[in-house]
Amino acid sequence: MSEIELKPCPFCGGEAFCYVSGRIEPEMPDMFWVRCKKCDVVTKSYTTREKAIKKWNRRAGEQDEVKRK
Repeated sequence: MSEIELKPCPFCGGEAFCYVSGRIEPEMPDMFWVRCKKCDVVTKSYTTREKAIKKWNRRAGEQDEVKRK
C-alpha cells in the first residue's frame, strides 16, 4: 500500500505530521491525528492513520470522493 502524502497546513502553509497515541487500555485502538509543525493546528483523533490524513488533506470547495445518496 502506498503512503498518503500530507498536504501543507491550510492556514499557514507549514509542514504537517501524523501522530499516533499509545494505547491507554489494551482493548482501546491506537488513535491518529495530524498537526501543523508551524502553527499547531490539529485534527480530531481517528482510529486509522489513513482517515486522519484524508481529513487533513480535505480542502473547502473540493468534491468528496464518495458521492452521498
